[in-house]
Amino acid sequence: MVVGKGGIGVAPARTVTERTDTGEGGLRSRDMSVTRETERQPPAASLVVSTTTQRGPRMRTGSRQAVRAVTAAALGAALALGGAGSASAQPTHDWDRLQAGLDAVVADAAAAGVTLSVAVTGLAGDHDGASLVAGTDERVKAASIIKLPLLATLMADVDAGDLDLAEVVTIPAGDPNIVGGSGTLQDRSFPLDITVGELMELMVQVSDNTATNVLIDLAGGFDAVNEYTADLGLEDLRLGRKMIHPASPPLQENYISAAEVTELVTLLWDGGILSESSSEYVLDLMRGQLVDTKFGAVVPRAHLANKTGELSDVSHDSGVILLPGRELALTATSSFTGMPREEADVFVQEAARVVYDFARVTGDVADDVETVVQPFLDRAEARGIRASVGFTDLAGDGGALLLGSPAPYNPASVIKLSLLATVMRQAERGMLNLDAPVTISPYMVVAGSGSLQHEQMPYTTTVRELTRLMVVQSDNTATNVLLYYTGIPTTRELLDDLGLEVMRFNRQMFPGDRISDPANVLDLADTMGLLEAMYGDDLLAAGSRDQILTWMGDQEVDTKFGAVLDDAPVAHKTGETGNVTHDVGYFLVPGHEAAVAVLTEVTTTSSFAEAQEIGNPVVQEIGLAIYEYLVALAAAEVPGPGVPTKEPTAPPTTGAPDPAPAPGGGEGPTAGGGSLPVTGAPAAALLGLLIVLLAGGTAAVSTRRRAASFR
Repeated sequence: MVVGKGGIGVAPARTVTERTDTGEGGLRSRDMSVTRETERQPPAASLVVSTTTQRGPRMRTGSRQAVRAVTAAALGAALALGGAGSASAQPTHDWDRLQAGLDAVVADAAAAGVTLSVAVTGLAGDHDGASLVAGTDERVKAASIIKLPLLATLMADVDAGDLDLAEVVTIPAGDPNIVGGSGTLQDRSFPLDITVGELMELMVQVSDNTATNVLIDLAGGFDAVNEYTADLGLEDLRLGRKMIHPASPPLQENYISAAEVTELVTLLWDGGILSESSSEYVLDLMRGQLVDTKFGAVVPRAHLANKTGELSDVSHDSGVILLPGRELALTATSSFTGMPREEADVFVQEAARVVYDFARVTGDVADDVETVVQPFLDRAEARGIRASVGFTDLAGDGGALLLGSPAPYNPASVIKLSLLATVMRQAERGMLNLDAPVTISPYMVVAGSGSLQHEQMPYTTTVRELTRLMVVQSDNTATNVLLYYTGIPTTRELLDDLGLEVMRFNRQMFPGDRISDPANVLDLADTMGLLEAMYGDDLLAAGSRDQILTWMGDQEVDTKFGAVLDDAPVAHKTGETGNVTHDVGYFLVPGHEAAVAVLTEVTTTSSFAEAQEIGNPVVQEIGLAIYEYLVALAAAEVPGPGVPTKEPTAPPTTGAPDPAPAPGGGEGPTAGGGSLPVTGAPAAALLGLLIVLLAGGTAAVSTRRRAASFR
């Protein structure tokens, strides 16, 4: 987990061109023509593929002028110390760099006693049809990867009309196809009636061995599958035995090679061997893969369709990296002896991470973020979740994005940020004293979130503490007391001054059904406008901005960003009520600080608990994906040599935060439980900060990370 902290920067005024339609009808919209040579190519040869990917426009601002931030200075100082060059260097898609990165993983694996082979083929964009192989790419025992050519054979029968996915198959009691190992069918009662489609789903998503054996019979046996793959020119793919059955004469072992499995996956993606509907069906099954010990440990499920395979001495994965317009087919095979499979899995994961970073980090920050986020929005929409994602690059010229629904939302407690900005502006103008005492009377107490409702009333505190509680605990009582002191019209004045037309703080918090005023409201564009204004230098002084980031960094609600980025340099404010759940704030990755907002509304239920259960994972996944992209971007801008790969030890954290400084004070803000650097920090400390950030990795599952850069 990253323990380094970002800093404070300033942002110019915001301009946004809105887009209401992403133009992405699904994970891909393709117009393709495919020609394929029938003779088998050498492993590193490219298929002859011509593909045009159709992508719609995006809600995006124009480029911004680079802004001077403390963390940008930190990054620049660190790079200067290390002789690494400019902090503004932009990584690009470099196929040779990808080869070098994978070769390094293969070498690491070999040193650990693992024979690793990796094959990659570009399916879209600048690298459409390009391919590479790292490692020797020898034939290896297939494990469950052999189920992919079996699946392709069966779907060819479906296309030919010889097999129906709805056809019911009866598995009799005592059938020799019923075996142990992976899968759930072995635990069912027999005889069992089950459809062909259900057998395929079990074979792919839980790698069910019994389902596989039944499907081998339906396909016509070993010879039928082998003839099919031979006709495709795939000589290394061979089905010689059923699952769990021993490889002894007349049965043979099952075999694959990384390059040929990748070629098969490429053909499935491009529709070169099956109908479009059958190809999509296969990929949909792979999208639903439930085994996440290999590629799935480092690549988000929204960005991955894959099939795993493992035995006591081999561990493989194959599939497609699903980043719109940048799709890549990928296979990694590994063989080993005398070690736990989990240790070999690390190298399969690392290969996937290198390829995934190559696909998602090009240096066009806005385009990269859209590419990373769009699949999550597609999945959310398919599940009845209205979602919006905002992103603004606060430390460079990466621009801004407004993705998903532009319609207004119930803001829940996110609207409290407008009151937060109002309080700090009133304090700067001398119209409000943050240290003034405030006595809360019993009639001012409301329920919902926060701890003040449990205090003995009347209760005396300060404006500063009320403001802190409003942010850190989302305290509703504190919010209403602050509204009493500042006035709702004052908050409206701030929103008007910022030119925010939709966002409105119209009434107190909780219970809304007792208040006749219009409901509070916001939309994505205004939310991002407020975040940018609070971070910039026109609305508030640096001290006020630092205080805001400190409070947001101490956020105690951990059901959204906090559930996956608890120790990361993130300062944020949550909101949840009814069927909405939101999180917005700042991802303070040094040199790549960004404002981020994820707003969601679950349209399939009116239950608050169910809406949170459905919506919170969406907010978490999108927030984590954006944060990990920013960390990967930072890593891509720093040469690998000299950057340690060992996980750092997080510094100890204290209980309560230090007393907050008044606006204009000299203390730096905190985020994620630690102090952010301030202007004038020693260069050595800045270098240490950067190293800790890059070495700490991300909140992903993996245990290793190579700091290779793609330029």
